[in-house]
Amino acid sequence: MNGNEMRRVLADEIYKLRAGKSKPEMANSIARAAAVICQSIRVELQYCALTGQSPSIPFIGAGKALPKPKNGKKSAH
Repeated sequence: MNGNEMRRVLADEIYKLRAGKSKPEMANSIARAAAVICQSIRVELQYCALTGQSPSIPFIGAGKALPKPKNGKKSAH
C-alpha cells in the first residue's frame, strides 16, 4: 500500500459511512491506523534529517536518494 492507496481507502470508508454501509467504529479504526502509519513515517523522516541519511520509504515513493540542493545545503526532507 502506498499513500495514494491509503487515501482511497479512507475516502471509500467515508463514502460508505455516509451511505450507511459502514459503522463509525470501523471508520474510526481505519482513520486511527492511517494516522499511526503517517506518524511512523514522520518519525523516520525526522530521524533521517537528523542523521543526514536519505529516507527509503516505498509508501511515499522516497526509495531513491533526494538530489542535493543547488545551494549546497542539506534538504529539509
